[in-house]
Amino acid sequence: MLLLSLSERRHRLEHPMQSAYPPNAAKLAAAEKKSGATIVAGKALSEAAPPTGSPLKQEPSVAENQSGAVVIASAEAPPVDAPPPKARAPRVVYTPIDQETRSHVGTQQAGYYLGRAAQTLRIWSCREDGPVRPIRVHGRLMWPMAGIRAALGLS
Repeated sequence: MLLLSLSERRHRLEHPMQSAYPPNAAKLAAAEKKSGATIVAGKALSEAAPPTGSPLKQEPSVAENQSGAVVIASAEAPPVDAPPPKARAPRVVYTPIDQETRSHVGTQQAGYYLGRAAQTLRIWSCREDGPVRPIRVHGRLMWPMAGIRAALGLS
């Protein structure tokens, strides 16, 4: 059993050991209530000025720009430098199936016509069990338009 002198006990009560874990909300609230200071991350902020009002209660300023559009701006938060939006791949528009004149099309376009993902067509090619059988041209799959039209019942 550890025996401590009265002065050591008093010192430990007045200056508790720092915990390896951050204090929970209940401990922070109790410490704020006891000391009257705002506590952030375990440290008292006595120098900081108290907030003037709740940012939720402040109304944003409303103005009109030169084109007459209404612009709503908040005085509290400066604009955040957001990263530019990511560039999207251009949307591919394929020739309608009844206007396609080529005898064979690539996997992406065949998938578009058949309403399946390109990977599904690649699996059909590997297993040789799909409704359409492709041919290989320089290692690439080419799907016959006659087979696609037959699978869709358009021929």
